[in-house]
Amino acid sequence: MKKITKNEFACNLTLSFALFFTAVHLLLISFNLFGITNFSVPENFSYVTAYILSLCCLALYIFGFSISKFKSMVFPSWLRIMFYIAFFLFTNTYYLAGLYLNKIGLIIFYAYIAFLINVLSVSIFYNAQKDEKNRLKASNKFITFSVLCYSLAFSTIVQFVISAVKVLFFKAGFSSTLLYFVISMSAMIVVNIALFIAFYISLKKTKKFINACLVKHIVRVVKKVPVEENK
Repeated sequence: MKKITKNEFACNLTLSFALFFTAVHLLLISFNLFGITNFSVPENFSYVTAYILSLCCLALYIFGFSISKFKSMVFPSWLRIMFYIAFFLFTNTYYLAGLYLNKIGLIIFYAYIAFLINVLSVSIFYNAQKDEKNRLKASNKFITFSVLCYSLAFSTIVQFVISAVKVLFFKAGFSSTLLYFVISMSAMIVVNIALFIAFYISLKKTKKFINACLVKHIVRVVKKVPVEENK
């Protein structure tokens, strides 16, 4: 039997607690729906949306747990723990507390999305550019500038998609959508620039921070054995 490390145990424990509180959340909104409890809910609260978000949260847990088991990929433990907590907060807690209608709540949400985009960008760059010895030949400036460009591009695409969905499907006003677009995009740009600086400093010094953010793809090199000629 394979021994579970402390980091793996911490990840599994966090996931267990997140699943438990998701079940409690579903139970509470069900009680409120059927009149057993009567706690206040935000304006425009929809029980259908709440149930859908909880199901999305469970789907994200299953996806996150499954992808972390890929033997060819290595996910930092602290990153997995943060994912599990964020899944619960941004699907269950945020909607129930009405934080998606709050500017500060939105800034925190999009700052987190920007952080994920940076992790994705630096991981894509690293795995695409590394050699067989897991070394990058690019300079520190080129690495950090490329990651910044990837992050800004992904952030802009995410913002345009979310804004388009709000206008086309939820009939949100153009002026209010534009205002939230500017606020959320500004938050993402600030996070992108802050991580650009942090990645550059990390590369210049110990490399601990940037290495801690990497989702590494393990390439197994198969040695080619020459085929003997038939005698």
